[in-house]
Amino acid sequence: MTRKIMKLNIKKLQGLWLILLLILILASVGIIGAFQKTPSPKRVAIFPYLLKNEPFIRGLTNELNQQLYHDYSLTIQTAQNSQVIQSEQIQTAMNQNPLALCINPVDRLGSYSIIKALRKRNIPVVFFNRQPLLRDLRLYKHAYYVGSPARQSGELQAELLDEVFKASKTQDKNRDGEIQIVFFKGEQGHQDAELRFAAVVSRLAAMGYKLDIIAIETANWRRDIARKQMLNLLLRKEKRIEAVVASNDAMALGVVDAIKEMGVFIDTNKDGRMSSADTSWFPILGIDGIDEAHQALKEGYLYATVYNNEARQAQRIAEIVRLLDATAEAGGPEVQDFIEAGIPLEDEHLIWVPYEKLTRSEL
Repeated sequence: MTRKIMKLNIKKLQGLWLILLLILILASVGIIGAFQKTPSPKRVAIFPYLLKNEPFIRGLTNELNQQLYHDYSLTIQTAQNSQVIQSEQIQTAMNQNPLALCINPVDRLGSYSIIKALRKRNIPVVFFNRQPLLRDLRLYKHAYYVGSPARQSGELQAELLDEVFKASKTQDKNRDGEIQIVFFKGEQGHQDAELRFAAVVSRLAAMGYKLDIIAIETANWRRDIARKQMLNLLLRKEKRIEAVVASNDAMALGVVDAIKEMGVFIDTNKDGRMSSADTSWFPILGIDGIDEAHQALKEGYLYATVYNNEARQAQRIAEIVRLLDATAEAGGPEVQDFIEAGIPLEDEHLIWVPYEKLTRSEL
């Protein structure tokens, strides 16, 4: 009886040793590690200054979300155009140990304090749409800006106007040798709005055009405000207007809404769309190339826009986030890392996405 018990105990011990040996083997090949909890995805926070009534920012934010959500834990918070709200949102995000922040600043001058706070915590930041001062970006090695050069968009608008007035002498409706023009700038004091306006005026002057500026409206980038302002202008100065240049498509579409409402453009040649062949027509130009503008381009109410490539900008931001991730253990990317990743970097902080002309024929 005792021998049988001893044999059973020996067999049990042998079984336990076999189990322990199997566990050691599994651990050595990493199988047990496969059952361990996977690490949480790294956090990336996105801060658009506003989404409502901002089709370009909304489109860029949506595209950025598509680019990153598979690999990162994303939070998207809009500041409702309030710097106070945005600063509080950023402070909260900083306390969550993010990989990076992507910020569309409410006030570009407010970026100074944001950059200093992020530098102190060693949290990289990618600004977009509203460019901080370069001297502020230089305060922190890992502060970047992705956008399109505002002056270029204004120069392209001037070239598009030149195409219209060169192609048809009748566009100078009163034959006074000047262009009676209305500008919708966007937001008073906004860097891009001011640069675009200045670039259109200076480029047209360099081409030999004289401008009679009938009005300069702001409209705060909004379609509904531009519509109201254009309705007032049409009631007072309809016969004088020979061109309208807006700093974004939303305002340009507000102008189109007013034109349609007042029945200003008449399809005199009955070809189904508005063009310079119709004596009542004058060119309306925008910037951004948003989807809502495409129908107006097809109909001829909008002559052209300057394409601000939201998808390409979102792609560049996402590429920088991934580069920050890949080089995090080494302390973040160097200039050479940007070169090797195919990301063009200017002044060690700026990444530009060029504008493109967009007319009906190029849709």
